[in-house]
This record gives sequence, structure tokens and C-alpha cells, in this order.
Amino acid sequence: MFNSILVWAAVPKLEFRRESGGTKRNRDVYRLPIPIYLDLEIIRPVVSTNGGWHDVGWILPWETYYETQVRYILDSTTEALFSHAERKFNQVEILYFRHWWSLSNDTTREKMRTIISRGQLEFNTGGMTMNDEACTLYSDQINQMTEGHRWLHDTFGVIPTTSWHVDPFGHSSTTASLWSLMGFYAYAIHRIPSQNMDRGAMGDAGSHTDLWTHIIAPLYDTPAEMRFDLMDQGHTIRSIAALTAQMIRSQQVSYRHNYQMVLWGGDFYHRDAPTDYNLMDRLIREINDTPDYNMTLQYGFYSDYAKAVHSLNLTWDVVEGDFFPYVEDTHVAWTGFYSSRPWFKWYVRQCGALQAAAETFVAVRRWDDETYEKLEAALYRLREATAVVTHHDAITGTETTATMLDYIVNLQSAVNQTTLALSQTISSETREGNHTLGVVQYAVINSLAWRRKEWISMETEYPDAIVRNDKGRRIPSQGKKYRLYFLADVPPLSTMIYSFLFLSVPSKSVKGRLKSLTDITRGDSIEISLEFAQYLSSDLDPQSDGAYIFRPQRQLDVNSVYIHSAATLSEREFTIEKASIDSVADREIVSLWVGQFSSKFPHVHVEVDSSRFQSSDVRQYNEHTVKFSRPFDREPVVVVDGRQGNYFHVLLVLVSVTRYNFTVRTDRPIWPGDAGIEVTYVAVEPIHHVSKFENFILAGKRLAGDIVEHPPINTACPILMSPFYNEPKGMAELAVDKERNTTSFRGLARKLDDNQGDVWYYYIMLPSPPPLIEILSDVPNVTVVDGPYLREVQQTHRSYVGITYLEYKPIPNTYAPPPFTDISCEIGPLPKSGRDLIVRLNTSLHTNGNIYTDDNGLEVLKRSYTCGHPEPESVNYYPTAQRRVVDGENLNVLSDASHGVASLSDGQMEMMMHRRCDADDQKGVGQVLDDVTPVQTKLRLSLGNFDESSRIQRRETIAQQNRLVVVPTFRGKSSSFQFEMPENVHLLTLMRFDDEKNVRVLVRLQHIYAKDEHPQLASPVEMDLMELFDMYDIASIRETNLSGIRGIEETKDIVWKVNRDEETAYRPIELKGNKLTLQPMEIRTFIITLT
Repeated sequence: MFNSILVWAAVPKLEFRRESGGTKRNRDVYRLPIPIYLDLEIIRPVVSTNGGWHDVGWILPWETYYETQVRYILDSTTEALFSHAERKFNQVEILYFRHWWSLSNDTTREKMRTIISRGQLEFNTGGMTMNDEACTLYSDQINQMTEGHRWLHDTFGVIPTTSWHVDPFGHSSTTASLWSLMGFYAYAIHRIPSQNMDRGAMGDAGSHTDLWTHIIAPLYDTPAEMRFDLMDQGHTIRSIAALTAQMIRSQQVSYRHNYQMVLWGGDFYHRDAPTDYNLMDRLIREINDTPDYNMTLQYGFYSDYAKAVHSLNLTWDVVEGDFFPYVEDTHVAWTGFYSSRPWFKWYVRQCGALQAAAETFVAVRRWDDETYEKLEAALYRLREATAVVTHHDAITGTETTATMLDYIVNLQSAVNQTTLALSQTISSETREGNHTLGVVQYAVINSLAWRRKEWISMETEYPDAIVRNDKGRRIPSQGKKYRLYFLADVPPLSTMIYSFLFLSVPSKSVKGRLKSLTDITRGDSIEISLEFAQYLSSDLDPQSDGAYIFRPQRQLDVNSVYIHSAATLSEREFTIEKASIDSVADREIVSLWVGQFSSKFPHVHVEVDSSRFQSSDVRQYNEHTVKFSRPFDREPVVVVDGRQGNYFHVLLVLVSVTRYNFTVRTDRPIWPGDAGIEVTYVAVEPIHHVSKFENFILAGKRLAGDIVEHPPINTACPILMSPFYNEPKGMAELAVDKERNTTSFRGLARKLDDNQGDVWYYYIMLPSPPPLIEILSDVPNVTVVDGPYLREVQQTHRSYVGITYLEYKPIPNTYAPPPFTDISCEIGPLPKSGRDLIVRLNTSLHTNGNIYTDDNGLEVLKRSYTCGHPEPESVNYYPTAQRRVVDGENLNVLSDASHGVASLSDGQMEMMMHRRCDADDQKGVGQVLDDVTPVQTKLRLSLGNFDESSRIQRRETIAQQNRLVVVPTFRGKSSSFQFEMPENVHLLTLMRFDDEKNVRVLVRLQHIYAKDEHPQLASPVEMDLMELFDMYDIASIRETNLSGIRGIEETKDIVWKVNRDEETAYRPIELKGNKLTLQPMEIRTFIITLT
């Protein structure tokens, strides 16, 4: 729960400026397929903190947070606001507020209603929680927002119009689009990457999804200058006011206008709200009554700030892309949480599928009041439980184990109640299905508006069964020990009953393994192999691998030497302010050995070693010559580093470099008899070679101040430098200019004497050492279970790693196999900690480092390899909710849970399947991710051309998420409907949405294709809503915003000016009577009121 009060300041006489082309941080780098407006005001580097915003569970379960913290905040804030009408408060998570409201007495409720009616409380976002944006599906985000918005509207008549989403670990373009469709006109985010990375996109949802966005920086809680705990250190309100005014004034140069939004609040702030507000009242008066400050502070909402900026009528650039991965610092990539706690991620998806099936089951027919109330009571619990786990510290796997277990208990309880309610409703009397030798019944519920003929697998104690449909006809089935497959045929939105007579038939086995994948429609084939491997990590580094962070340990050699990288400073800091290079935090210690070069550049002459020199007397300057083990063909590039004892970094300059040796000088005294100075060096032929996948080396010599240009390499890659100063005496220091970019850098020099000679610099850039990785797939044990309808290839790679390939066979006149292969990965428990387990697909495709991943299951984004980063694995991992595509021949991999995915070499893709860490990554949770839970993840593998691949991706991902739900019944009755959507239209939502007076149904229709994604299916679709939903007696149809709360005509009352070619932008086609035209990637929402 965001409980900060926004204090916003108008600074009328301060001048402001805008950097040419945007901000220094975000200039022309981010491209969103669903654009947002980026408020380009904050240009300082983003520094992330570990604030909780009243998380809906994190270190403690959410109920515990409520009892120990949140209830007191809401109680005391109610009193503080009620007594002073000028005060304001912001609320985000509705879960806490709804729970507090349900426990409040009438007096407290009446006070809160007064506060809301006076405009003192604003609900930002208004979802049940502040959801994650990397691992969640777009449908789950919509559901949790709808639950919160519906309660707010029904309880207070309130409709949120702005969104506050500052705590997720990166931001997706899909979330911005959904929020816009809910009617938000302003969006606030925080965690965006600290490095510039280009993003590509495929698809466009139209300019109507634009959303003006403000980036909160550097922190998302109260500035240090405005904290009242400074009074414990002797400060007064007057001195805090002076610090606050100075802080606001110093920040103003980064804004395009004269407004600032200053946050007051954070993690569990305002437990004693009356005292806090009294102090803030005094601070506001002090600043406003002091003419020298020349600024006005007042309590405000985020909407106040957004409207103030909007009133200036500024024009905003449209930026595209998403904000993943979130790389906080050089060695801190927040990419581990994409795959943390994989079983929990999988289970959340299963619960979402049950929720969709139950909502559809309830909505397709009219029930008597008693039955409906029973079903609605179960669904209420399930909606709340599934909404809670979309929280950014829930599905991400970044909570404590105790909190995760609490989430699971709540989910399982809701699942059991919902399943029982469905079973009782379908059955003529209640009895749990059980696997005996008698006949048992199961109902299969199809929540989709398409007919589905699919194989369903069930766990059973018996290897085979006779399965019959509701007509008594035997249908294809095949079993093995503990698992039964049967072919279900379920009409749209229908429930079909199947009867089972379990038998016992042995299975037969043969041998085999995967070698290729073939597109049977075209006959095309590619070579492909699948292997398991695991990255190894260590708890020795300051930044360890953990729940949030993925950081594998790097290989080191026994003959390694260690050299400091060059300091990175601005020219002013280095040459004018004379900053000490020894105090610069980003001077990394780089490990080097010959094999690091020779493994990729065997033709390049390299020497890596160390030498020690001593002196028999004490002199101002000491020089030492080192002879190479063998001559170079030409003058090499030499970089040196010096150490004296265990604590001293010694400044060295090169005074001579030849093919045979080099000479260094130092001004540090060497006392007779001491250990002397150890010189570590690397010498390499001058070379510039850069290709993809960490295969690069840059080595050369430049005059100080000159720019080195090179092919694109990430700016985080460390640079080794040494000064060359060919003078009889004197010293010089070097630094890398902070203004470096991906294609160039500049070496800066400062002399430590009065000599007039030139300073040159030698430089070397090279990849980080490879990660420690263990291959698990050399010779797997393989068993093939063959039957009349299906063929299973079972491989065991380790006792804790197995995989099953499932091949579906054609059944004449009954069933045609789908265009994919199902793969089931059974993993865990991992036997040791410090493991990130991956599955890797190696193919014969040439991908140039490109793959495509989905964005919350909606958009598809191009991901290109980022070369030259010290953490090349972690910064090239991206979140994927359902699908990933290997470029080249459109190799598709679909999954039933979210994963991190990367392409680290040509034609290769890897997915992180499980993690067990051995250290906490120091991001606040305070617990090691020691996950020993086994997980079974299902993948779907297919090969096809672009058009066919799009068809597979779009339809099968929806089917995979909305699985056919199996419910035990007794004497159940099938129910089917003559209703089917066009192939390119998904009935995203069908749920009862009653108000106090009417029986209503909420409907969302989604065009599942992007523009130009398919020659036929990516076209607009026309349909008549009255004819489409003719199973209802319809009184009226009204189009609404995405959360179904207000009419579409009431949304987007604030429109921002943008730089865009309006001819290329398109908006929804208005509903004409009951005639709907659905355009590519559109989601349209309607309320159907029944008679």
C-alpha cells in the first residue's frame, strides 16, 4: 500500500532547461510497442531502495502486516484527515483498505466517507495490489485491477484516474497499455534500467493506449532533507525547511517546468499520523511564509501534479520499448526473480485457469439465488487469493518462505472451495471422484469460446481405462503407470461429462532421443538438441546470486593475475577537482589469464604475468624493466598495475615499450630490504575485433584526450588503462571520461609534474571470464513408452532432472495431431545450493543474437544480445510469461509458467527452470532462496513460417493458459452452447457483474493478432453483439473502460500533446448500435444487462 502524501511545490521564478533530444538518461533509447509518454524531468541516475509500500506480503504475510502496521496507519490517518480538511492522503492497494473497512465500526466508516467526499483521499491505481510486471499475465493484471475498482465503485462511487506503480522490478509496455485502457491519464514508475539498451517491437495497440508517465527518482520515499527524525539530531523545523527548499531548488534544473512532486511517506509511514501531519503543517507554513525561498508547498495528489503539468500544454515525445531487464548497477541485474520459486509461479497459473473456468461456468446461465450465492462466495475467495499473488513480491518468488506458504494456503483453500462448489452444482448429489475399479465421472469445463479437441492427462493409480463421453460412446484413451490420457471434445463455454472404468494394462518400451524438429506442413527440418546445465554461484562476492539477482560465479585460473580497471570520472572531476582515483568505487579488480585470450583468439600473441622489483637505495623515481617470454611481432599494448604489500596501490607509468620488453616508473619510495613492488601486466598485440556473444577484444594506444571508436559494446564493460609518459622523470594518471557511450570512449590524463611532454594511454577491453557452468545432459537414460495414440520419450539426465517428449498420433476421421510437440520438464529438488538450472536448445538456425519474447502474454518484443557487459549472462536475460521465438525459422517455445530466457550464442536459447541459492542478495528479504520444491513445467515446441508461427503462438498460448479444467462429479449432466468466436477473437472475460438492481455480465473481447502479423487473421473483425450473445435475454449493452466501471465515453478526459504522425495513429471504431468492429490487438469491454 502506497501511503505517502504527495507534497507538491510550485517554484515560480526558477529557470528550467531541457536537454536537447530528451534527457541524458533516456535519450532515444526506449521504444514501447504500446507507447507511453515519458515525463523527461528526472534525469538523475536511478538509485533503487528496498522500500515495501505496505507490500501485500513480503517478509511477513499480508494479514500480519495488517495487524501490526496497516490498521494503525489507517486508523490514525482517518483521525488526522477528519480533523483538518486541507490535508490529503494517497492509497494504492485496495486489499488492505477493503479489509480495514470490513472491520471498521459505523463511526469510523462515516468519518472516512466524509474524508472521501471532501476530496482528501485519492485512490491511485486502485487494484488489489501493486502487481508485478514481469511474471504476470495480462489477464491476471486485469482481474486484480477489476476486483479493486469494482469494490471502490460499489462502496464509494470512486473511479481511479492515475496509477502509482513504483515498486515493481522493471516495467512492461503491456501494463502501461492496460492502465490506459482503464482510463488512467497519468502513470508513475521508478525502477528503470541504469544502462541504455535498444528495444524493438512487433505490433501496436494504437495511440489510444498512450499514457503519460513520470519517473520517480532517485528514491520513492521521503527525501533525506525532509525527514522529521532529523530533529533527533538537533535540527528544527526552520533548519529542515532550509534543507528542503535547497533540495527542491537544486533539482529544478532537471525539470521542463516549475512544478515538482515531493514524496512524503514510504514503508509503513504515518502510524502516528496526527503527529506527522502536525509537523508537516509547520514545515509547509515555514517554507510558504519565508519569501527568500520563493516557492509554495501544499498537500497534493499525484493527479494534482499531473494536471498542473498538463495545464502547461507541453508537447511530449513518444518513447517505445519496455524497461527490462532492470540493471541497477554493473553487477546487479534484477533478472533472477524471473525464475525464482518456479513451482509457485506454475501453481498461480493453474489457479488462474480454474478462476477463468469458474467465472465462465457461472456466467453462461441463470442460476437460482441459492446456487448463485454459493458459487459467488467461492469465487470471491478465489478472486482475492489470485489477485494477492500478482503482487510484485509474491509471484516473483522474492518473499520469505513463510509468506509464500501463506499465499499457497490461501490459494489452496479457495481452490478447494471453488472446486467443491462447481462439483456440487454439476452433480445431482455430492461425492468426490476416486480411482476404484468402478465407474467414476469427471466434468471437463471449457472456458474458451472456441471448440477444443485436446488430450487431457490425469494422475491415476491405474495405467489404463475405458473412457466414455456423455453419449456413452467410447473415446480414445491411453495410460501408463500413474498417468492416463483421454481425448476430450468440448464445445465453446461448455461442460462435458466423461465416465471412467479403470483397468490395468502394461506398457511397452523402446529406445530413442531427440535429434531434429520438422514442420510437417512444409517438410522443413532443423537440427536441434536439448540439454540441461546449471550455473554455479558463490556467496563470497559482495553482490551474490539470490531471489532477485542472477549472478553466476566466473571461472578463474590458478595462474590468474588481478588488475584494476581505470576509474570513470567526468573531465571536470578528474582534471579540475582532482578527484582521487583510488577512492572511486567503480574501479573494479579484473582477473586475467592467458587462456582468457587464447580460447577465442588463438592467433593473438598474449602475455599475462607479474614481476617484482626492488631497490638498494631510496630514490625519488624507481624504474623497472620486464622482459617478455618471447618477442612480439610488433610493439604490443601493455597495461600494468602495481602493488606494494597487501594494502598499497602503486601508481605506475610506462616509459618504454618494445617488442622485447617494457619499462615502468613509480614515484613511490622502495626501502632497502622490503618486499618491493609487484608489477602485474598484460601485453597483447594491438587489435580491434568485436562480434556477438562476448567474442571481442580491443587493444590499442591513443594520445590522451583522443577518442577510441569501436563497434557497439556495452558501456559497463571495464577498461584497463596505463599511461605512457616518455619523459626523463615525472608521473601521470588516467581515467575514462564518464561521457563514454556504446561505440566510443575517451582517455583523460593529468600530469603530476611540470613536464611539457605528451601523455599517451594504452587500453584493453575484453570480455569477462566465462561463468562456472555444469552440463547435465551428456548421456541421458532414455525410455520410450509407445501406445496406439501417443508416444512418450522419457529422458533422465540426473536423479533430479528429467524430461518427457509427447508425440500425438493421428486418429483417422477423429483427430489430427496439433502442430507442436509437448515437452514436460521434471526438475528438483536441486541437491545443492548455489545452482541456477537451465534448459538449453541448440539449433542449426542463424539468429544473430535475436530472439522474441512475449510481454505479459500480450505483445511480442525483439530481444537483441547486449555485447560487452561484465555480467553478460544476467543482463541478457528477459522475462517471458508464455512464449519465446528463436529468430530465423520461427522456432516457437510456449510454456505454462513464466521463466527467464536468453540467447547467449548463435542459434541458441536457454530458459532458467529452477534456482537454489546459497546467499541472500541483500535486496531486503533477508533470507536465502533455498528452494527445494520440485516442479514440472510443460513446454510446447513447434516450427513454422511466420504466418503459421503467429497462428500457433496466439491461439495455443491462450489454450495453454486456459486449460480444460477437470472437476469430479457424480451423475453430472453435460451442458453445451451453439456459440463460437472467430478464430482471431478471444472471449477474454465472461463473468457475472451484478449491481444492486440488475443481473449483469462483464464481457471482454480481444483481437489476438497484431497488425500485419497474419495475412488474413490480422484483419479487423466485424460482429453483432446481440447475435453473438443470443443465449441471453438482453436489456442493454454498454461499452466501458477495461475494468468495467465507467462508460467508455467518460474515459480519457485529459489528452496530452505528443510528437506523432497522426496519420499513422489509429483509435477504436465506435460501436454503431450493436455492431462492433474489433481491430488488431484491441481489447473492448462491455456490460450486458439482462432482463
